Amino acid sequence: MGGSIAVQPAQRILAVLTLFCCALPLAAWAQGAGWVRTLVLAGLLVPVLLQAAGNLLGRGPRAPRQLNWDGQGRFSLYLADGTLEPVLLQPASRASARWIWLVLRGSNRYSLFLDRQAADPADFAALRRQLRTFPSSAGL
Repeated sequence: MGGSIAVQPAQRILAVLTLFCCALPLAAWAQGAGWVRTLVLAGLLVPVLLQAAGNLLGRGPRAPRQLNWDGQGRFSLYLADGTLEPVLLQPASRASARWIWLVLRGSNRYSLFLDRQAADPADFAALRRQLRTFPSSAGL
């Protein structure tokens, strides 16, 4: 049996990443790394944070808006530009009772963080059932 789930912005994981990217340079400063090393570290982390924000908040024309699956273990994404892209579930995907992290490969690589609190409960449960039905297609 197939289904779909809306892809919501992953604000909790972005908040944790932001905290990490801010705390790491401050920890380096506190350890006596000096202001030059601290600025270099902060300069290296800012692009990482900006890229992650774009991916986790779903910005851009190729941002996933909805994940669809059928009863045969096939997945597809509706993208922000209105296209439907078939994707393959990758082994790096993980799931727990509270979240699902999907790594998908189509014409691009997509990482989706699905939070149980931000998703429709029935859709989240249906996706977890789907992933348990076809665990060999990923590292679940």
